[in-house]
Amino acid sequence: MRMNKKRKKIVIAFSLVTLLVIGSLSVYVFTRKKETEKPVIQPSSETEKVSSSSTASSVEASSELSEDDKNHRKVLNSLEKPNEPADENIRSEVAEAMEAAQKYVNENKDINKLKGDYDNRLLMTDGPMVQTFWIAITVNKYSVEPTQVEAYKSKNGDVVQFICKLKADGKNSCYFVGNYNIYAKQLQLVSYHGGEVGASFG
Repeated sequence: MRMNKKRKKIVIAFSLVTLLVIGSLSVYVFTRKKETEKPVIQPSSETEKVSSSSTASSVEASSELSEDDKNHRKVLNSLEKPNEPADENIRSEVAEAMEAAQKYVNENKDINKLKGDYDNRLLMTDGPMVQTFWIAITVNKYSVEPTQVEAYKSKNGDVVQFICKLKADGKNSCYFVGNYNIYAKQLQLVSYHGGEVGASFG
């Protein structure tokens, strides 16, 4: 009987140890399995995805720009120092000069008699460009927006470069770009971008 009891105790103890070992092995195997199932991060492919996404976003943002915004960006990038605005008092001078030029072309009905001079602030502007400005104002009904004249520093200390926005009902804006001599107080209209500028003479 004693042997049976002793044997039973040994069997029970052995069974408990066996269960503990099996349980420990199960936990270990399960834990290892969970660790191997964790997703692996691949920096190179993820970086490419982010880069591609950023590029796509930039292209999409660019495509969402209005025609006016695209033209403005184009003329701004054509300046020598687009990140260096001139002083506000200089900007105001340019705006006043553009208004004086507009007043001059509005008062002259004959395109062939246009001539830049000191008073109309177009002394430094070539004849064909004065005529283009006249067409934009008198024929295409654009008008200068004084508050939206922008002036920027240039490589020459006595000159600022400017962008003048002209608006007309039902049309895209037109941008005239040029130089302004701060000592002579004269405009040099150089080019225009955007809008609907043109005329036919019969």
